[in-house]
Amino acid sequence: MHYNASRITVDPFVTYTTESGGKHSLRTRFFRTEDLNNTDQNSNSEMYYMEYQYQKHFSGNLTMTTGAVFNYSEVHSGPLYGTHFTTNAAAFAQFDKKFKRLTLSFGIRGEYYKTDTIETRENINWLMDASMPIAKQSLVKPVLRAGANYRLAEATFFRTSFGQGFRFPTIAERYIKTSAGGLDVYPNTALVPESGWSSEIAVKQGFKIGSFKGFVDLAGFWTAYRSMMEFTFGPFGPSTAHNYGLGFQSQNIGNTRIRGLELSIMGEGKIGQVDITTLLGYTYIDPRQTDYNPAKDTVNTFSRSTANSDLLKYRYQHSGKADVEAGYKKFSTGMSVRANSFMKSVDGLFESSYFFPGMKE
Repeated sequence: MHYNASRITVDPFVTYTTESGGKHSLRTRFFRTEDLNNTDQNSNSEMYYMEYQYQKHFSGNLTMTTGAVFNYSEVHSGPLYGTHFTTNAAAFAQFDKKFKRLTLSFGIRGEYYKTDTIETRENINWLMDASMPIAKQSLVKPVLRAGANYRLAEATFFRTSFGQGFRFPTIAERYIKTSAGGLDVYPNTALVPESGWSSEIAVKQGFKIGSFKGFVDLAGFWTAYRSMMEFTFGPFGPSTAHNYGLGFQSQNIGNTRIRGLELSIMGEGKIGQVDITTLLGYTYIDPRQTDYNPAKDTVNTFSRSTANSDLLKYRYQHSGKADVEAGYKKFSTGMSVRANSFMKSVDGLFESSYFFPGMKE
């Protein structure tokens, strides 16, 4: 492929602080991309973005932040995506309150999405029963977030948080039609948005050993998705097409849950005149499809997970990283190491000895 891309970005912004201490800020952006190639997959897009935010500090260590966001984009791509228009608008408010040892945060945001003529309400019902008429459904998807941070001791902090999320299908997920490396990718105009929530509970402990100081952070997290979107392999095209209609397509795979633990150790110090910086990290996740049905979800051999279970595909359950850097005057050198456990679940096609001999072994 011969490929040429251009990007243009213009970012006007203004900030104004009133005599009473209120802060107004307006950030805008114009972003244009043009991608040209010799494989009939040209595309160009334009995005217009604007965000207004007002922040005010009150007595008693209370901070209020409110604002609104508007985002409009259009994509012209011929056979790759076609021509589509998207709009996203949102309004938000957040309150942060600091006490002696405790900091509390609470926020709410309302999201509206539209792609061509498809609006938020036409794809998901989150306030009312699905059987109710569309006219009685809200166009705005509300999401909440809350958090707390408490200083238990001089260098010991405890935190917890909860937040909701909502994601509308992208133009690529809904409309893309392409081929890469002999594999086809098919559009799915029936995609519905995914929504979910995430929570965390963690403790952070600072330490000092001689000239070496840093912190240890241990966090447990739990995330749940409804109608989660993922690219899946299967017979999504016509049987008369290339590869007999087999290829990838973004699908709502159902309800999922990802929980796990994360441990991080960061520190810095000196060995003689050499500055040492270290970062160690380990993450464990347990990603599951909570509404997994063996009778239904293993019918298609090509998209069946390797483990033939509810384990989500293409995820490392154990991963670790280590980074050490040594600096002396204006020179520095370092080493970074990453390790992942065996990927237990993939699309069944890639275990086929006919298509990919030896890969399963």
